[in-house]
Amino acid sequence: MERKVAVIGSTDLTHYGPNYGFSPAGQGERALSWVRDVNDRHVVDALTAMDCSSVLELASRERSICSAGGALGAMSFALGMGVTKGQLLRYMTSHEVRPAQSFVGYAGVLYGP
Repeated sequence: MERKVAVIGSTDLTHYGPNYGFSPAGQGERALSWVRDVNDRHVVDALTAMDCSSVLELASRERSICSAGGALGAMSFALGMGVTKGQLLRYMTSHEVRPAQSFVGYAGVLYGP
């Protein structure tokens, strides 16, 4: 009997702004651009490349992923099933839903055939 399995791992990306005590790129559009195009981009690239060690390093060094465990668990399961690359489904920040000085990045990554 063939079984289909889905594994879901969850984490937030960069928590940016005064609410989180993390504002290395200042405020406004410059900050939003830095989070989207630099800080979160690095970790999204590592997630889609399925590079576990880079995800852990970026979580620590760049504060670009809130709790890497859920994402790494899903990625590790996929690697064990022979998946070699993740696919970015969507990226956005909470700023796009509710503009504020403090915001969080989010990405949906699919590991599968």
